[in-house]
Amino acid sequence: MSTVATSASESRPALLRRGLRLEYLTVGWNIVEGIVAVAAALAAGSVALLGFGIDSFVESV
Repeated sequence: MSTVATSASESRPALLRRGLRLEYLTVGWNIVEGIVAVAAALAAGSVALLGFGIDSFVESV
């Protein structure tokens, strides 16, 4: 229950900045994941891995 007390004490702008940082991190991670998966799929000739890589890009949108 300490997370409720902690988030209630933070100001709205601070929470918005934190949320945006987390969102940027998530989108960045999905893009890197997609690039690595597509590169690995092309190297291995794997259609399933290519689908996973494309899905990672879709999650970023």
